[in-house]
Amino acid sequence: MESSAFSCKNGPQRFVSWWIDWHDLDWPDPDNLDRIRRRADSIAESGADAAMVFGAHFRWDFMPYWTILHDYLATVAEELHQRNLRLFDHHSASLIHRYDTREEARQVKLHSGPHLPFAPSREAAASWSFQGKLLNDWRMRDLRDGGILQLPQYAAEQFCHSNPDFRDAYLEYVRRLLAETGIDGLMCDDLIHFMGYISCGCRWCRAKFRESCDSELPPWGDTGFWGNWENPAWRTWLELRFRANGDFLAKVRSVLPEDFPMLSCCSGSSSPYALQIGQDIREFNRGCSMILLEMGGNTPPYPGDPVTWNPPLYERVAQSAHHLATARHTGQCIGLGYGFHEISGNVIWALNKSLGCGTWFSTLKARLGLPLSLLRTLPDDAAPVAVAYRFEQKHPELFDSEARPEIGVFFSYETRNNTAFGAMNTGYIRDFNAALNLCAAHGLPFAVALEIPEEPDRFKVLLLPSAARMSGLEKQRLSRYAARGGVVLATGPSALPEEDGFALPDRLVPGSDEEPEIAPSSRPARWQMLTENIVLHPVRTGEGAEAAALLKNALLKHLPRGRFLVEGGDGYLKFPRYTGRCCLLHLLAAEYDTEVDQKLEAMRRHRSRVNVIRTARPRGVNPRLLLRGIPQVTVILPFQPDRKAKLSPTPDGIHVELPEECIYAILQFPLEMTSEER
Repeated sequence: MESSAFSCKNGPQRFVSWWIDWHDLDWPDPDNLDRIRRRADSIAESGADAAMVFGAHFRWDFMPYWTILHDYLATVAEELHQRNLRLFDHHSASLIHRYDTREEARQVKLHSGPHLPFAPSREAAASWSFQGKLLNDWRMRDLRDGGILQLPQYAAEQFCHSNPDFRDAYLEYVRRLLAETGIDGLMCDDLIHFMGYISCGCRWCRAKFRESCDSELPPWGDTGFWGNWENPAWRTWLELRFRANGDFLAKVRSVLPEDFPMLSCCSGSSSPYALQIGQDIREFNRGCSMILLEMGGNTPPYPGDPVTWNPPLYERVAQSAHHLATARHTGQCIGLGYGFHEISGNVIWALNKSLGCGTWFSTLKARLGLPLSLLRTLPDDAAPVAVAYRFEQKHPELFDSEARPEIGVFFSYETRNNTAFGAMNTGYIRDFNAALNLCAAHGLPFAVALEIPEEPDRFKVLLLPSAARMSGLEKQRLSRYAARGGVVLATGPSALPEEDGFALPDRLVPGSDEEPEIAPSSRPARWQMLTENIVLHPVRTGEGAEAAALLKNALLKHLPRGRFLVEGGDGYLKFPRYTGRCCLLHLLAAEYDTEVDQKLEAMRRHRSRVNVIRTARPRGVNPRLLLRGIPQVTVILPFQPDRKAKLSPTPDGIHVELPEECIYAILQFPLEMTSEER
């Protein structure tokens, strides 16, 4: 797949959310104008350089009020522009809230507050039209019975992005939006199949299948087709669903001015659910010029609540790796994280800076199930991230750097898209993500490889975790890579040997949680050289600590010794980044003792997604490091400006001791030239 031709290398780096609530839509009220100006001042003072709209999200539900909404957005844009800030609009292109009972309406208000949920009655919605076309005619169809597809998680329905009438209407809306608001960027959201394999069965999706396969889409439940990866028509159907959002976003791109920033929400491509929902960042990039990674849940994690989502930081690093690989072409990746107080703003920003990403910090107050009177006591979005943003604004030279990974972890689209193994929770993606988590947890210099390289110039070692299917071209490129000195470590089910000893399934029941067991390989449990520089071990990287240790030792054995060596600092994630012959080593605490606002948490009417984290302290960190092979070092402490690290030069190198409770530090030091460079 060709990468996007657009680029956004100099776009905003420090976003905060601009929330719209019901009070804001009392427009044009003079008090609201004053409120806009106060908020714009606060954002400017925080060091942010852009605001992202959040609210009035299901934009088609607000169609009767677009005139009011657009004038409000135009005023916000004008005020931000006066302060050298930019405004991006963020809305759902395809979702509409629909409910039939009082209970459903109250559930929407409780659980979908961030959308500013607003919906017409069924009677009114039946007559709503745009450019002479009924909106109801654009809705997705349920493949099981042909009825209108329901999204119970949102009490919503969805327009089909393969419907040309919907596409044309949305393009006209975008033209109108730009003309009437003066926004500086667009986040076009929700172009995926939220209900998985049961969508979409509308006539347009069926026509695309008929055109591609010269046959009708089989009825739901036909096991010769649905979930049968041996059937090429099934694989074509999956490809069409991936392609649909790319086609739509490419059309949106066609009505935007040249170099106009556009992005869409993609919470990750490295998931078995990507096949169900048709989500892949490479397709998004056919229209988008910026890449967004939504880091849902708490950052830092709060393990005290089993209901909310609390992935460890090294999983955040792994989750971002696929997006960062595509960002090499578009030039900018933005990490969106949620929080309510300064500690979350600091950790989210530090994680993004360590990865080389921009930051979008947002509160998520309307997900808390608290009354508005209490939500207004929490800080606005600019305040929690102000310390971090002001530091970046003052020291841009510390963040204009690049990663130089020596390990490439190959993401096998052939395996993910074209095998049942790729669609299993316990299949390919589990092993791929385990390999990423391993590298992130141990500070190994890695990046995702979306293609097999032919030269070992960027990646000295190429890791192929469970690449059970490879194309002939990929195998040819791999042979050339190994012949030119690159080392290949293949693990688990592999397409490289004639027989890898695994019995993988060829079919799954779509949407079922029941997955077949995959027995271990019949091959000996040891490394085996297939050809020079290509070795295979049947262990699957997702099988636990023993498999992880085996792979880590193999990687360390084959990695070339770097120009400097860092010892100690256990408990910190380590991210070496480079600018010229200078290294900027980012150290970020991996684990935390977090405390929440117990009073507010006890008052919540429902629990989901996030907690009100007030404080967090690094846990299990060793503040002492030894840097070998460097002549000098400067330690920068963005969140402890009144503290200093202790530096002790010795014949072994420079000993560094970070201050107590140091969450984040940047170690800056020059690299000595090699004899070849001299």
